[in-house]
Amino acid sequence: MSDLDADHEPKVSRAPHANGPKYDPLVDKCQDGVGDGGIHHLSYFDHGLLSFSVTSALFGLGLAADQDDVRSQVDRMGRRLAFVHTRVDYSLASVRSGRLIRMVLLLPPVAVLYYLVRPGEYLVAAVVGTGPEEVDAADRNTAALVGRLRSIMGLGSQNPGGFSTMLPSWKEHEGSDPPLVTQGSTEGRGTEHEACTFAVAADDLHYVACFEDSRFTFSVDLLDHPALAVFFRDITVDERRSRYQDIGNLLHRVVRMINGSALAQWGGPLGEMVVDVEEGAVYYFGLCDGSYLVGVTLDQNRVDTTEQVLRQLASTLRQIRGVDGAADHAQ
Repeated sequence: MSDLDADHEPKVSRAPHANGPKYDPLVDKCQDGVGDGGIHHLSYFDHGLLSFSVTSALFGLGLAADQDDVRSQVDRMGRRLAFVHTRVDYSLASVRSGRLIRMVLLLPPVAVLYYLVRPGEYLVAAVVGTGPEEVDAADRNTAALVGRLRSIMGLGSQNPGGFSTMLPSWKEHEGSDPPLVTQGSTEGRGTEHEACTFAVAADDLHYVACFEDSRFTFSVDLLDHPALAVFFRDITVDERRSRYQDIGNLLHRVVRMINGSALAQWGGPLGEMVVDVEEGAVYYFGLCDGSYLVGVTLDQNRVDTTEQVLRQLASTLRQIRGVDGAADHAQ
């Protein structure tokens, strides 16, 4: 725990309905979770209502706003994410990968982590003024905290992020495994297509697509690979390919909505988003001028490693386009 946290106890705010023994164990666990694990703020929502929040003294440092304003905007974002959850979860149901259990939104220097605790109840964590490694640590600690909250309720782990069963990549990426399928037009994008082909592999990144202002341009995938057959018991490969294009369009609309929030104005445009389901995850990475990358893994054990592969791929594509650093998103 930092010196600042040692001198300042986390601030707890409760709604009237959250006073009493029904919420006391949850509040206690969240108080324990703030500060030590790099988590600056936690908000617990029950069917769209903010039940309680716990805030570290470090929260809001580095932003041009006071702590109460930042906390208020994060809580507003939490309510907005409940709406996003409903829309995205409904869309993802079509690919038969289970329900949405976690979202990670990076709006540097703000990161917002959304975790489903149980149907109708979710936890939102915020991290401010830290780099990717600190956000990753806070994400893992939030996953562990949600596990403890679910344990209080007699529920088992949902394994968000695949952190409980995470496996390293089977091999270094040395080019894709057959059978490789490309859809869309790669005309004038040969170098980008080559980079995507190099990135996909049967052990982690199974599908990747490039979009320009929500317009699908091309995709590369290994969904026909024999090692992935177990994920297609109740859906065809062609159905999944088509629906991932639709999901890519939906994520663009979600990003535009989030980028219109006050939180994005204080921080930055949404550069990365992870949408974690029970079987794998869908990822959004902004590139430049409204273009973006959508990636998919079907394996929950590979959610974290796939994110690293996609982060490197996004960096490579920005370099190909002559863009350095974070993406410049069109609103």
